[in-house]
Amino acid sequence: MKTVGTELQALQELLELTFPGSYADFLATGLPGNALLPLPLFGSAVSLDEESVWGATEFVRAARPDLAPHYLVMLLLEGWAICLDLTPGGHPDPPVVRVDLESATPPRRLCATFPEFLIQAPDAPEWFFTSLPGSVHPEDDYWFQRGLENLGRHIANLSFSYDHKDGGQLPRSHVWRPYRFCIQDVIFGITVIRHDRSRNRLDVDLFLTAFIPEYPAESGCRALCLILLSDAYNSGGSLEIKFSKQVEGGRLPRELVQLARSLNVSLDHAAQGGITPREAKRFYLALSGFSDPTRDKILQLEDEGRLSSASVCFGLHHGVWTIPELEVILFGSRAPDTILRGVYAPEQWHLFSYDLFQGRNALMGGYLDLYLARREFSEASGAIVELEDSGPDLEILFDAGEFCKIYRMRELEGELLVPWLRGSDEPLLLSGAHGLRVLLRARELEDLKQMIASDLEDALRVKQLCGDSGDAVCVMVPADFSRVEAEEQQQILESFRKERIGLILCPDFLAQLDQEVRRRFEAIKVLRQ
Repeated sequence: MKTVGTELQALQELLELTFPGSYADFLATGLPGNALLPLPLFGSAVSLDEESVWGATEFVRAARPDLAPHYLVMLLLEGWAICLDLTPGGHPDPPVVRVDLESATPPRRLCATFPEFLIQAPDAPEWFFTSLPGSVHPEDDYWFQRGLENLGRHIANLSFSYDHKDGGQLPRSHVWRPYRFCIQDVIFGITVIRHDRSRNRLDVDLFLTAFIPEYPAESGCRALCLILLSDAYNSGGSLEIKFSKQVEGGRLPRELVQLARSLNVSLDHAAQGGITPREAKRFYLALSGFSDPTRDKILQLEDEGRLSSASVCFGLHHGVWTIPELEVILFGSRAPDTILRGVYAPEQWHLFSYDLFQGRNALMGGYLDLYLARREFSEASGAIVELEDSGPDLEILFDAGEFCKIYRMRELEGELLVPWLRGSDEPLLLSGAHGLRVLLRARELEDLKQMIASDLEDALRVKQLCGDSGDAVCVMVPADFSRVEAEEQQQILESFRKERIGLILCPDFLAQLDQEVRRRFEAIKVLRQ
């Protein structure tokens, strides 16, 4: 007959896990004292039955293949699993977590240690076993309570006096600064950070998140991670991040590690509470939501020393450029980094004017993106209806070879009106069946008149490449076209009409586009100090 000791050894070998001492003692001796759990935990029997540690753990691994295999299952419930988080390199007495078996939400911690779980579970069975994922009760969560106490200390000892209503002194980067992330006054997360000048890194002394049922479970963690990474870049540091002992004893927050893992980003110093500059760059990029081709382009340019991936992410998250605008810059410019960092001054005219030209093309295309995102649909009667809820599921791509934006609707129903069309006898509609290709040509007036025939030839070539797809093809130019002599305008419009190529007139003149691009160049310079 097998002894408990040999069964424990067999289970550890089968699962390739090392059980903590407290849990091994529990399997060997049972509950301490007179403790009585509301539901029985699995024993040490070596069996693939789902009511055994081995069988239940293998079941959860199959049900949640997105999770790392270091979760040891102690109890299965309907749609849930109560597990020990045996993260390699973690605390010797690991936490107890709850895993959702019906969604890809990250595990949520129930107790800091297994002994604490044995003590608290009999008194709070409803919360432990049936509450919504992510619900947090400060009295039941040691580190959450410690975090609230730490936040109170920081608020009571602020070294600055700024508030949104009355203004005041903005905090310097090297002092502790509390930030909260809210949506309509609902708090998703709170953090306290500072730039450590001596080590050239970002220090984090608080990382608290809340679960809001109407949003994905990781929303608070994702928002706080973007705050940390953006501030690390903005402070001019190396992007290294270090968590203090006040945050889960000096380890990386477990939901942060889980979020990084779900994005295929490895954080190798979780137990030491650190994120290296290289890991931070990869994490920042993964959180930013770029398409695979765009992410690969960013990494390629960074490997060639022509771009900083952090500068791309920072420009996106501070609202300077949108993802489609960034794609125009990344794929269409020979030197995207100088645009994204606003390197050249107007006095360096030849270099500055090139960046200005690329920036105004990206901006002009961005205006079209925003208009189409307003979700204006054409009804059969010809009336235009603007919907105020979520925008259309619109895919926006960029063809660098033709300097052409490609728009496609993933929705099969409805049609989007293409705006600002000149010289056409009927409206142009974007639908799920037919896409739209727009050549961006933000030229100055004289160049516009001289190159418009060549632009038409480019559009015809694109139309030929479209083949039988039925995609409409247009050329987009600034409002300066309206200043072309009336007779010449008519000739140009007639040539476009004859070839069934659309001419889209941006609402802004070139001077207005240039003014906005210059403002964005300056915004990037001011933001990173």
